[in-house]
Amino acid sequence: MPLLRFCEVVGHTNALRRLQSLIREGGEGGGEGQALLLMGPEGVGKSAIAQIFIRTLFCTDRQHTPLGLEPCLQCVSCLKLTRRAHPDFLYLAPYGKCGACGERSMGPGSLCIWCGKPEWVQESPEIKIDAIRKMQASLIFAPLEAHKKVVLIDPADAMTIEASNSLLKILEEPPSDAILILIAHRAELLPATLRSRCQKLSFPGFSLGHIAEIVVRQRGLDPDIARQIVLIAAGKLNVALSLTPEEACSLEADLHRWVDRAVLQNDTALFGVAKNSAADADILVQGLYYLTTWFRDILVTQAMRTHGVPHEFIHAARQDEIASWAERINADQIGFLLARIQDIERGQARHINNALALETLLIALGRTGS
Repeated sequence: MPLLRFCEVVGHTNALRRLQSLIREGGEGGGEGQALLLMGPEGVGKSAIAQIFIRTLFCTDRQHTPLGLEPCLQCVSCLKLTRRAHPDFLYLAPYGKCGACGERSMGPGSLCIWCGKPEWVQESPEIKIDAIRKMQASLIFAPLEAHKKVVLIDPADAMTIEASNSLLKILEEPPSDAILILIAHRAELLPATLRSRCQKLSFPGFSLGHIAEIVVRQRGLDPDIARQIVLIAAGKLNVALSLTPEEACSLEADLHRWVDRAVLQNDTALFGVAKNSAADADILVQGLYYLTTWFRDILVTQAMRTHGVPHEFIHAARQDEIASWAERINADQIGFLLARIQDIERGQARHINNALALETLLIALGRTGS
């Protein structure tokens, strides 16, 4: 279930305090408070918290909520925001279409904003300058119902250079009756001049153990099942709270093919895995994360043999296979492969050929572990 109130948020205490302080001030935050930059890894709740902030800011009946700092969820403004039909709320994001309900819309991730199912497919990875220009034109007019207009750009690091430069010009002289909220998974991709114009709120990632505890507490799952779900969710809390155990088990079996010796030693199978995985952005992210944690467990195994210090495994169900890999690969080789993984992750901003990059990585892995 999506987060609806600040009291439902886990962690991020400092950022929540600042947002609630802005609500007390009516959205006024000094010169730089007109633009907020919510920074942190994907899946830690930045988008959901931004929407809670907007809903609370617009709520006409929040005085009856705890401390007057929560949305009532029942007034006309709250209901309009739920339907994304509030005239003073502008939402900028890459376009996509849901395979379940067929709705075409902007959306920040793999979950459809209308039906909530994980079948929202991105059509364009970028936010282009035309979207910024249309937003700027709409900010000329005064708010219709709220005391301020709010613009949510999610994710802001999907903006093209032209779009970023256009937004910078707006932030140099921000409208007094508007707040711009930028969500950034990789804030370093935004121009430094743009970042300097924003009030920055950090949303650090959670440890795998912490996410697993949250999943156990909120979903009542067995701890071992929760850990597997967190692994397949690539450490993203929002995904971990939505994946079923059956889905996680099926995805783990698919991702394990990345390290399956039978696949790595068969060119046809290897190229097939690379092609299929590269075609789906979510699977690519999950696979790279799976591979990174696989190498982590190998290094832990080798350290335990050397120093005898017990440590918990991420891939606990595959310890025998991890031990076999630890016999065939050394730390320098793992370092080389981890560097290639980082190259692929950084290359997403440049739209590299993911299939070719993944083929190269898996070929190197097969040769290293043979």
